[in-house]
Parts: sequence; structure tokens; C-alpha cells
Amino acid sequence: MTKGHKIMVIDDDTAMRELLYSVLTKKGYEVTLAVGGEEAFQLMTKSKPDVIILDYLMPRMDGLTFLQRLRSFDTQMPVVMLTAIDSDELEHEAKKLGVYDFLRKGVGLELFIDSISKFVEPKRKPPQAETSRGTILVVDDDPSICDILKRFLTKKGYEITTAASAEKAISKVKERKPNLVLLDINFPAGMDGLTALKKLRQTDKDLSVIMISADTDMRLAREAITLGAADYIMKPFNLEYLELSVMTKIFLES
Repeated sequence: MTKGHKIMVIDDDTAMRELLYSVLTKKGYEVTLAVGGEEAFQLMTKSKPDVIILDYLMPRMDGLTFLQRLRSFDTQMPVVMLTAIDSDELEHEAKKLGVYDFLRKGVGLELFIDSISKFVEPKRKPPQAETSRGTILVVDDDPSICDILKRFLTKKGYEITTAASAEKAISKVKERKPNLVLLDINFPAGMDGLTALKKLRQTDKDLSVIMISADTDMRLAREAITLGAADYIMKPFNLEYLELSVMTKIFLES
């Protein structure tokens, strides 16, 4: 890809800004970050972006207001609006203001990158066959949890395998290292999750492991992070946060 194309990301969510910055810079783009619309206008003269990625929900100036101000002096700037709101009315209003694309958060990074690249890369490569976004091992003795995570993450493009115990998880990791392990902390019998985490990290210190648990004892969370867990996510899951955490670990550590 031709390097040097400039992208401005405007989003008040720190995690989302950092994720987009890391993904886009790895793709070769020059990225400027802004927490909100006012800061974006201040930075725009200097950064001269080729494309703006714009969040809708921001506390001081929402995405539509930013667009109205932008279009008063620049009618050609490509803007991609990124939002968690599923609203046809919002999409219609954004497109009336000249949004080039309207993407919902969680759309998948491949589709997102494709939407960005069409504005800054005039000569695009032919589309390639879809490939897996990464392999994830889900380890939980509750079949319903395994099923929920498998269905959700498979739809997002990941290849999922499951294990019902910590012992089976360790065996599967030795057979084929996944990109990420989602590991429950409590099992009714046999090895517990923290012990399994120790063994997995001893076997491969670079293996990304996210602990999942219904236990609200934060001492367990602190111990898991101390032992090298990449994150500690509570049940019942916030699937949007889960996907963000998974994307971050797989895409930024690949």
C-alpha cells in the first residue's frame, strides 16, 4: 500500500481511538487523533487529512453538528461516520450532509478498512477470498457459554474451538496454538483457571489469555492480571466490550 495517506479519527472513547490508531498505523496510514469536534477543527489545518473517521455520540459536539460545520467550508472531504447506534434516520441525516459511508461499530475490521481504503487508494487490488480473522479457544465447563461465544465470534469471522476443562485446554494449546484463549476461572472439578493460566503462560509467554468469570471477587481479577492475563471480563458478558477486547489482542499482537 502507498504510505503517507492521512486519516483523522474523532472519537471521545479512548479505547476505540487507540484501537483505530493501532490498526490504521499498522496498515501504513498517518493517523491524527481528536477527542471531539472542537479539537478536530483546531488540528485539521495542520494535519490536512485525506479522510475523517467520525464518531456520532460525543458529549460537546455530536457527529452531525461537526458535519454541518465542516460542510460550511469543505464540501469534498470524505467522512466515514462510525456509531454504535442502529438508526436508519441517523444514517439518512448523515448522508444528506455528505457522509461517504456510514458504519456501525462492530462491523468488522476488514469491512472498515475496506471502506477507508477506497477513498485514499485509487488503484485497489482485486478482492481476495475471505480468511479467518484469527483462532480463539473458548474454555468453559458451561456448554451454553461456549455456544453463545462460539456463535457470536464465528459471526465476527473468527475460527472457534472449545474445551470443557482447563486440562483439555492445555492439551489443545499444545496441539495447535490459538491466537487467543478465553478462559473461565472456576471449574467444578480438576484444575482451576488461575492454575491453568500459570501453566499456559509458562508454556508460551506470548499467548494472549482473557479470563472470563461470574465471580465478583476483584482479588481474583488482580491476581489474573498479575499472572499475565490480557483482560478480565465478567459474566454476563457485554458482547460489544468482549469483541473490542478480542479485536485488540488479536489484531494488535499479530
